[in-house]
Amino acid sequence: MRQVWGRNAVSVWRSLHGGGCAYSSAASEGGVRALEPVEGVKQVREKVRQRVIPPGGLLALNSLADNPGSRHQKTRLGRGIGSGKGKTAGRGHKGQKARNGRSPRLGFEGGQTPLRLRIPKRGFTNNFMNTFQEINLNTISELAKEGRIDPSQLITMKTLKDAGALGKKVKDGVKLLGRGAESFSLPLQIEVSRVSDRAKTAIEAAGGSVKRVHYNHLGLKALLTPEWFEKKGRLLPQPARPAPRLRERIDAVGRLPAPATALPTAEISA
Repeated sequence: MRQVWGRNAVSVWRSLHGGGCAYSSAASEGGVRALEPVEGVKQVREKVRQRVIPPGGLLALNSLADNPGSRHQKTRLGRGIGSGKGKTAGRGHKGQKARNGRSPRLGFEGGQTPLRLRIPKRGFTNNFMNTFQEINLNTISELAKEGRIDPSQLITMKTLKDAGALGKKVKDGVKLLGRGAESFSLPLQIEVSRVSDRAKTAIEAAGGSVKRVHYNHLGLKALLTPEWFEKKGRLLPQPARPAPRLRERIDAVGRLPAPATALPTAEISA
């Protein structure tokens, strides 16, 4: 707008009023002649504003657009040499990369032995490995402080899941770790799949107890989501006994449905 009123003010007035000028010449103190506004300037400004600024304003919905150069037009291939992408369409002459169809798979090196087969193998996948979701003592303290679990009741893995302390998928169980053991003071009775020595010592020092219970995959599903069996019209499965190699790592066989009271550690018969 500064350019319109500085350099082109006279031409704008003439275009609007058929040659009449809205400015008169007057000598300034330095002897330089300047243009001074006369009557009708407000009308001229209003008409110019209506021409330059859209009716809805500069930020109206009908005036929004992308920045210049932000959207590029798609280049069409093979539509004449004048486009710059005609004839071979940027693929060059012959060869595997110039042919139509699927390109070679990722990692294909033209038929020679690929790099993934030239280097030696390292490590292995343990098919007997168990994956546990981890939870720390400080998390349990926060849940009890927020009222999401009752420290006076037995805390099972279903209790932790209903409180939102576990993820959506619990594969092999829950392991209790000892972060926050130095300030833990709740006499809890808790049943989990595994527990670290530090966490067990902290719970027992506070007057509580912790048991390592065993559930197979089906039993763990019946513990955490018993409504699935009810929806399917099925009975809950019987608790499975652990394999001999696992008997030294657990204290009792898990109970179904989720227990409400703690029981003494049951001996696992052979």
